[in-house]
This record gives sequence, structure tokens and C-alpha cells, in this order.
Amino acid sequence: MISSIAGFIVGSPLDNGEKIEHNGYTFILTDRGYLTYLGDNQVLISSDPRNVQLYKGLEDFTLEKLNSANRIYLTFNPSDNLQSSFAYFDANIRPRLIKSITAACTTDSLGCEDLPIITCEDATANNIVIQIESSEFSSITFNNNCLLLQGNQFSLPILFDSIILDLLLY
Repeated sequence: MISSIAGFIVGSPLDNGEKIEHNGYTFILTDRGYLTYLGDNQVLISSDPRNVQLYKGLEDFTLEKLNSANRIYLTFNPSDNLQSSFAYFDANIRPRLIKSITAACTTDSLGCEDLPIITCEDATANNIVIQIESSEFSSITFNNNCLLLQGNQFSLPILFDSIILDLLLY
């Protein structure tokens, strides 16, 4: 499921002309989102970077932390239909990880027959959990080795963009 999402970013995006200078990076609006570079590597987000809020308290959520874990779980409830929200996160972060991301479910529901049931309660120093929850309020917290993203189908892509920018650029 997760591996099929990364394919949408492959290729050379078309330059639509709009360039945005933000926090020392030049972002170009493309047909797939906002593109910038970290060295020779593309960083592509779905949202205008000027609208992406960086969250305090995520200093301990780093690529080094993710790469030191034995396993990284991305967990959600399939009935919330939030799976596409993490597509940019997966495409940007997965190539920078030593370990693969394991899909999981937060509850035993339809679509979870072959997936482990994992929540923030299962997070340990060796098992990092990224939990996506449907909520009318948007928030990102990192506590006890669990990154909890809460929001709706419109706010979650922006929250993931915030995590991408925080992990890769800032």
C-alpha cells in the first residue's frame, strides 16, 4: 500500500513559473506541488510553504531518531480515508530511511486483516510509531516515541508538509 504511493512523484515536474523564496529555499510551483532541492535531492510538498506552520516540541523527531529505530510503524484507521494524506511524506522521507516503514492499523477493522494493530501505546525507543487520527482539530505532537498527527482530510496534508520541512530543511 505505502510503496505504491511514491510513484506519483517520479519524473521531472513541469515548471508553472511561480517561484517562492521561503526560509532560504526557492520553491517552484509545479503540477505536483511545491518543489525545492536539498543538494541534488528533490523535496516536494503539496502546500504553499508560506502556509505551513512548523510545530514546537518536535526537536526530538529527527531522521537520526527514525534511522536508529528497529521498526517504524505508520498507523491509521482505514475507515477514516486518510491514507493519501501521507503520500508526500512517504515519497520524501522513505528514501532517507535505513529501515522501511511498516503499515499498521489503529483498530481491527475492514482493511486491516493482514496488518498489525499498533497505536501510540506500542511505541518504544526501538519502535517509532507515526499515528494518523481523524479529528476536527489539527495538531502534531511527539511524545514517548510516537508522532501523533490529528486533523481532517484537508489539514493532514499540511501537517505532513510541516513534518517534511522540519525533518529535511529546517
